[in-house]
Amino acid sequence: MSMILEEKDLWDVVIGNEKWEDQPDDAARMKFVKRMKKAFAMICLCLDDSQLSLVRTSANAMEAWKRLEDHYEKKTLANKLYLRRKFFSTIMEEGSDMLTHINQLKTLAEQLEAVGAPVSEDDLVITLLCSLSESYDVLITALESRSDALTWEFVKARLLHEEMKRKEQGADGSKSAAFLASKRDKTKKFPCHKCGEKGHWANKCPKRESKPDVAAIANADEHFLFMASLKSHDQLQDEWFIDSGATHHMTNSKEHFVVYSPMEPISVHLANDKTIQAVGKGDIIMELETPHGTQRGLLKDVWYLPKLSRNLFLSANLRPIRTRSALSETAA
Repeated sequence: MSMILEEKDLWDVVIGNEKWEDQPDDAARMKFVKRMKKAFAMICLCLDDSQLSLVRTSANAMEAWKRLEDHYEKKTLANKLYLRRKFFSTIMEEGSDMLTHINQLKTLAEQLEAVGAPVSEDDLVITLLCSLSESYDVLITALESRSDALTWEFVKARLLHEEMKRKEQGADGSKSAAFLASKRDKTKKFPCHKCGEKGHWANKCPKRESKPDVAAIANADEHFLFMASLKSHDQLQDEWFIDSGATHHMTNSKEHFVVYSPMEPISVHLANDKTIQAVGKGDIIMELETPHGTQRGLLKDVWYLPKLSRNLFLSANLRPIRTRSALSETAA
């Protein structure tokens, strides 16, 4: 409300910086009276019907504003306690609008500052993250892993971006769920290449013979990749290959990262004797289909190699398994 009064050049009249008796002549005093009436009308128009009773009998805008301050911003211990309890107990319901929730917390913080109990930016950020619904737990973990301080504006932007991505994917990630369900259905439709029975893939076949682990030998100061080419680059944009030859998790897409930081380029040697550069690293949120159902978690310390032909998931054993990531984040 104060911003509206400022924009109309009425704020000084309301708070008493300009007074009727200080006006130099009758014309100035008449102008002052008109501005005071206009300010009073603006205040009343900004109030809800249930609040009008607080100012209805006020003589002018200055008195109306004083009554509102006494009612809503009275600097008593009881008022501070009430606002603090409301601030720290605010919880976001699953499916609620993120911007509305953020604005609600910010408004409470501003009210606390007005009554002489200001909230630090750190407390504001921590309270916001603690108030989120459980579906944001993985994103919170990713934000916690950042080495730099979390500012209010950064966290606000990340949360709004996450909500936008979820809306694009459908309510509660329905598209990802549908994709994973279709993946599970495939095991029922197609036979195992090992035994011919349906219901499992060849890599999970109970009749599969055990094979010795494949060792990858590399110089400690160098990084090597050993992998097979199976699909085109476009098809492999969201495919992750489990590979024992990789020395780190690696991706060719910067958009996959929820936390990202550049690093000094590191040479990675390919099996065809070519060398590409790792130029950054960070964390990625993934959804993987496992024998125990869909698992969602944070993949940490992933290297970013723009010229890498496919994404690699570091594993102790090299197995012919492919899995698709369902990413719900992109880098800010």
